[in-house]
Amino acid sequence: MLNDDNTNDGILNFYSWDTDFESTLVLDECVYPNSYNVRLSFLPRTSEVQLQNNSFDRIKYLFSTLCQNAVITHHQDPLQTVWFKMPVNKILLPGPPYDQLFARCLFKKITAISGKYLHIGQLTLDSHLGDNIQYTVDNDSYEDKSVGEAPWKDSIGGEAWWDRNDTATFDQRLDAKTIWVGAKSWRDLGYGSDAPKKPFNPTIINGGKN
Repeated sequence: MLNDDNTNDGILNFYSWDTDFESTLVLDECVYPNSYNVRLSFLPRTSEVQLQNNSFDRIKYLFSTLCQNAVITHHQDPLQTVWFKMPVNKILLPGPPYDQLFARCLFKKITAISGKYLHIGQLTLDSHLGDNIQYTVDNDSYEDKSVGEAPWKDSIGGEAWWDRNDTATFDQRLDAKTIWVGAKSWRDLGYGSDAPKKPFNPTIINGGKN
């Protein structure tokens, strides 16, 4: 377990987790199918297994539900209003949706939703359209100014989706007092810090006999 006195990524042995997803990329008013690969390294910050599991479940939900089959676009896309009228997952980036910027936004979102109980070491992302060039980001990566503050910050009056602990992957003002924070909360999904403990339900694999 990581403690507050041991945060040097260079001397830690991280857990690693690989996943992949497919999304639709909007670039230069053209639509492209794209496939992504992600590797994440992390360490628990707490000895409470339930809190570790809830945090990891949030990360899995981000990729398996919110990123899978999403439309990835940016705030200057002239077709943005079209996507927002469609009942599909949307990921809104603060600039053209190249892999490096996407990776940085994902790293910040993962840190926001799970960083209290998991120390996030690195995120590595590559995609088919990006020639499978791998981009690795961490807390020491070069900080693109466009990621630090959303161009639409004034219209939502708060933090961008990648800095919030919710299930949103885009920002949209719903009324004068409300912004989009995701279709469901972590508590709705059973991944809140106060969620009831889940029963242990192992998968039994029949190895057969000689």
